[in-house]
Amino acid sequence: MRKASLVVALVLLVSAPVTAATLCMSAASADLAPSATASADLKHNDGGALQYWTSDFDPATDEPIIISGWHWPDANPATVTAIVWWKSASGTSTNDVIFDVSIGCAGATVEWDTLVFSTPVVSVTDAGLATAGLMNATSATGAITPAGSAASVPCALKINRDADNVGDTLAVDAQVVGVCLTY
Repeated sequence: MRKASLVVALVLLVSAPVTAATLCMSAASADLAPSATASADLKHNDGGALQYWTSDFDPATDEPIIISGWHWPDANPATVTAIVWWKSASGTSTNDVIFDVSIGCAGATVEWDTLVFSTPVVSVTDAGLATAGLMNATSATGAITPAGSAASVPCALKINRDADNVGDTLAVDAQVVGVCLTY
């Protein structure tokens, strides 16, 4: 009896359709934005039990980071959603932060140096947790349509804090730890 139940369970697991995949990246792999643009500061944090990197987005200036040099491992997604993992640098604010997310990929017809990011840019608003240092996860963004997307071509992800948006009311640095893309 037990063997039959195990076989049925394994068959169900193997035959279950996979509807989405997730690709997560750390802020430690962020590049600076082009020299004409201010970038979020890459900062090493010694949390005692955990050492990690964050990209610190200023509350007064729109600042991007770009995470480049990755590719879709097994698909050519038509649309993607993103969840940004972040924490508040200090204070006890529950005010909102707004992140803009876009993706660009280079293929046989797109040069890396002239990479174009997806438009329109997709924004996500998240309320800070009331205690500094606690990890926040935004809700999933709306659908992002990657520009130039194809399987196995290099891509870049751009995250920007939309600090000049009146809805971004978090008065301290928003420290991005990483991002997960679901496709």
